[in-house]
Amino acid sequence: MSGWQTWRGGSARPPSDDALFEALSAAVDQGDGDGLNALCATHAEQIVAATPRWARVPEPLRSDPAAVRRWGRTVAATAQHLAALGDARMLRRLSGGPLERWAAHREQAVALARDDRLEEALGLVEPDLAQMRAHTFDDPSPLDATVGLVGQLRYLAGRAEQAVPLLEEARERVAARGGDPSHYDVLLEQALRWLGRGDAPALQVQLCEGEPVFVRSVATLPRAAALAARGCEGVRWGDLPGARAALERAARADRNDPASRYQLAFVLLQSGEVAAAVALQEQVERIAPGWYDNRAWLALSRRIAAAEVPHAVVAVLHQLEGGRIGPVQRAALAAGAAAQWPVAQLYRHLGLAQADLGRVDDARAAFRAGLAVVGADPHTRSQLLADRAEVSPPEEQAGLWAEAAAVEGGSLVVQALARSGPTG
Repeated sequence: MSGWQTWRGGSARPPSDDALFEALSAAVDQGDGDGLNALCATHAEQIVAATPRWARVPEPLRSDPAAVRRWGRTVAATAQHLAALGDARMLRRLSGGPLERWAAHREQAVALARDDRLEEALGLVEPDLAQMRAHTFDDPSPLDATVGLVGQLRYLAGRAEQAVPLLEEARERVAARGGDPSHYDVLLEQALRWLGRGDAPALQVQLCEGEPVFVRSVATLPRAAALAARGCEGVRWGDLPGARAALERAARADRNDPASRYQLAFVLLQSGEVAAAVALQEQVERIAPGWYDNRAWLALSRRIAAAEVPHAVVAVLHQLEGGRIGPVQRAALAAGAAAQWPVAQLYRHLGLAQADLGRVDDARAAFRAGLAVVGADPHTRSQLLADRAEVSPPEEQAGLWAEAAAVEGGSLVVQALARSGPTG
């Protein structure tokens, strides 16, 4: 059974616009009026929403006369069949004036953007903006809306340099009409910070119900955030090739996103690509100094690259941090690894496991051993001092916390906890 025949009866999941158009074309080619009517009745809303895009023959087909004719036949036949079913919206959109066409394009562009099809959305409204500049308006609000939409889409697509002038113009247009330009104020501020202009991007750690949350003054572009989330899911399920592909796309989508680079560096480090991991970790430190445990991983990666410690320590640390083994196994694993390799993170995990088991003296000894080998890793140094404070007598805790918070280049989480007044 062909795809279009399957959709005639409806389905739980609608086809993509491209697949639906091909199904409509197949019905037109075969002269199947019943099939075409069924498709129109089932997918009327999707067809009407896609009309602005379908009104233009795709660029790759324009050099093929037969393909152009087939495209035109499909569009015309679909509009006629919809009208025969009592829905003339497609016909009106195809035959309407420029204002109606531009409004339809904005509507379709917004729908495409929600589906992360930003370049397609821009392909609809950018040409319209050029045409509208040459048009005389009694009411300038359509032009205002298109200026703002193109500016916003360019920013979301990572084209902030091209977005800023339009966002500034949109803000001025809205304000001149007595409207509220705050939406464009926010977008413009984000775009300027993303470009490195205006106030420097700030990174803070806030405590929410005792849990640290990293907050940046520059929002990650939605496309990059979605791809990074997909990559992190791949890491959790052990799909490193899939995770790597998603995280690489996320990093390309937003040059200022530390999250995708942080996770990608870890994937590369696990795969043995140490030099590439170091380069990404250095980028993270430039973009967001103090991001999570990046400084600790950067220090360790540099030691691995210099052959000071073997790459095998990465797998051990991954197992210790995974949360899948209990404190007894963690203590044994960390102790065995620390006996071979002088790595401060291993002693830290040993101390945390001993503390979980109630072995306070052993925990303090592990933290002291970690501090003795921590070397050029201020992040882990501050963590070890804070961990030691938690298992020390009350009279020693304040001094250790103050020392931990004062470590230059130390953990931002430790600093936030010190400010909040941690207790043992």
